[in-house]
Amino acid sequence: NYTKGGREIECGGIHSFLRQRFYAHHRSNRSERKHKQTSIIGSSVAQGKLVDAQIEAITKGQKPKRLHKLTVALLDWWKARGHTLHAAQVPVELAQGYARMTQADVITQGPDGRLWVWEVKTGWPVGFYHSQGNFASAPLTDIPCTQENIWYLQLHYTHQALVTCAALPIDLECAGVLQVYQKKVPKTKGLPRQEAKVIVEHRSVPQWLRTRVPLLAPPTLGLGVPVLLKKRPRKEEHEEDNHQ
Repeated sequence: NYTKGGREIECGGIHSFLRQRFYAHHRSNRSERKHKQTSIIGSSVAQGKLVDAQIEAITKGQKPKRLHKLTVALLDWWKARGHTLHAAQVPVELAQGYARMTQADVITQGPDGRLWVWEVKTGWPVGFYHSQGNFASAPLTDIPCTQENIWYLQLHYTHQALVTCAALPIDLECAGVLQVYQKKVPKTKGLPRQEAKVIVEHRSVPQWLRTRVPLLAPPTLGLGVPVLLKKRPRKEEHEEDNHQ
């Protein structure tokens, strides 16, 4: 819910919009992870929301009493590269008048002064690289519908919104997916098992998004659906995040 042009507006989010347009056929892999056969430790929606909330609190000048190890790893990664946290969970309308909202997970400023936008993901989904056909809409009908590529789509449309609707000067090369997850350390015979290693991976926007989906015009003033004329979004939309 938000106010624009003197009206209160209620709209859906980016996840249902992209799902309907590009990957309605995609089904998240909810199968049990075979822990004895993989070194990756899975995440959860609750864990992802905790990391998001802690980073948001820090950008507001607050400091949680006990930071999650994934939060610490992300903060260390940005600090080591000279990035300063500026904002988190920033709401912005999608470009081109889709009457949808998205949230930019984290915005930082790099050592050269440029702004960056990050789509933060926790864990490693089962079947991460598995393709379920291709995306359903042009101009991406030849692009495999994988969880990784879905993440890139979310990042790209959020970046579009920040540039066109919020007028933030963020180059596409300064938009990235930052994935943080835990990986088991192989046990050494005769020694106690070590703690799982936390890994942070930076995933840059792929070439097919740099050339095929251009920045769009911002929506005109007043676009949106009045609250009283639209049903509330389904609760599960907020639950079906990418934290797996």
